[in-house]
Amino acid sequence: MNARYLLPALAIIPLAGCDGAMDTETGPEQEVTAEELVAALPTADMLEARYPGYTAQEKPSGDAAMGKMAVSSESDGASCADAGNEETAFFYQDGCEVITYVNGVVRDVMDLLHTAVTHEPTHQGGGVYIWGPFQPSEGVTLMFGMQKNEDGSIGYKLDGKRTEDPDSAYLTLLRGRIEEGEDLGNNVGSFDISYDNIQQVDPSREVGGTAAYDYDSLGTQTGVHARLHDILGGDGARHQAEVTYYVNEDSSGEMWYGFTDDIKVTEDTSTGVSGVQEVAKVHTRWLSDGQGRSDATITGGDLGEQTGFVTECWDADYFEVYAAANWAGETGDASLCVFESPQFPQ
Repeated sequence: MNARYLLPALAIIPLAGCDGAMDTETGPEQEVTAEELVAALPTADMLEARYPGYTAQEKPSGDAAMGKMAVSSESDGASCADAGNEETAFFYQDGCEVITYVNGVVRDVMDLLHTAVTHEPTHQGGGVYIWGPFQPSEGVTLMFGMQKNEDGSIGYKLDGKRTEDPDSAYLTLLRGRIEEGEDLGNNVGSFDISYDNIQQVDPSREVGGTAAYDYDSLGTQTGVHARLHDILGGDGARHQAEVTYYVNEDSSGEMWYGFTDDIKVTEDTSTGVSGVQEVAKVHTRWLSDGQGRSDATITGGDLGEQTGFVTECWDADYFEVYAAANWAGETGDASLCVFESPQFPQ
């Protein structure tokens, strides 16, 4: 397992102050071309989790990608095979929803970066390149900058403001750092995006919160650690989430995540439902042919002081072949689980 991406978030060397206009006068003297900097940017194809049966959305292009402002946070049109089939394993479907969300953030961010650099640089000096200002949509002005640092790393950020506001009103929407790697297309890095700042720049966007991603694409394995804080959901509430996954060259992989839901249902005689939510931590493993297994620990809610342990296995068609819960017994055949032993998250 590639563990480097589990380290704390990389420190990001700013190109300018977080709330000010991008500084075009400072930066170490580094011999680097704009093409070399752009080639080091991560791509959606590099970082997306290749979950079994997952189909990503069509990529937007040109100003259409810029118009998204990297704020959809979900891949509209993304889906997983048979996710709506009632026989499809619950945790396979649940994992698909998690992957759809985190892949959506990755795709939006990467499309936005690569669309920004389709413009010609408007400034070059001291190892710094600036693209912009330019207007991806009416009323919004953006600037994108990249810088080669003395330690060999590359810093980048995207600033934005309402077009009518002065340059002092620029806010940082996206910031990232790329470490040196085996080559420009295989490296270690991080990025974070401020949906709160995006909403200020474009008030029509109903978004909020922050997302921070660390990634490691060295070797034959890509690992990603995503932290979502105070994300404004469609329900109007703020949500927290943390997801860690890695995928191998053959698309097999492993993922850890958490969520809340009414998992252990205890019916109320007056209403017929429990309505009390438990907290689940899930560890999912899968093979490239689609077979997988999830092991989860459940706490709170109807479990009280007890801890619940849940396992579900599915076959290459994503149909459940075995399920067990320590409060409800088991169904199916445990010998059909592609991974024999449980690995419950802590």
